[in-house]
Amino acid sequence: MIKLMNKTSIIPSKNSENGSLLLDVPRELVQIPEWLSVFGTTSGFKLKDEYHVTVIGLELAEYIQKHGKNSQVESLIDDFAWTIEISNDYAELAKDDENGIHRQSIICFVKIPELTQFYKDLINIIEMSINYPPTHITLYTKNYDRGIGLYSQSDLTKFKVRDLLGSSKLIH
Repeated sequence: MIKLMNKTSIIPSKNSENGSLLLDVPRELVQIPEWLSVFGTTSGFKLKDEYHVTVIGLELAEYIQKHGKNSQVESLIDDFAWTIEISNDYAELAKDDENGIHRQSIICFVKIPELTQFYKDLINIIEMSINYPPTHITLYTKNYDRGIGLYSQSDLTKFKVRDLLGSSKLIH
């Protein structure tokens, strides 16, 4: 387990843009296996410039701002010493966006042990239930630089094309 030192917290104040909570993941922590690098490159994917795990997405951040919970949530965020466990589990995702662009990405699943308690505390602050997003890092993208947003387990089910396993074995 590795401690994450940096977070990009963009829970906006009044009259500013909507934001999110991203946990920055240093590139050197993510070891992409050779087989996945070959698959990504030969399949036309582009390696992302930065890695992060989204904890609070745009819609939830907008809700937090709209209901005046910014300072409470910022305080909650600071209460946690965020850590990450990076797995060897990968998946390919695909989605046709509202502009008809067929977007694709390759993700790596991760665990953030603090998330369970964080979301319990967050639910108490915002007084509504929320879907927990599947914790992952987008490694590669195709046709769109930002990847495919996963805000719930049902999004993962809907957009997952296949699991990617070592030695170039692809499971459908």
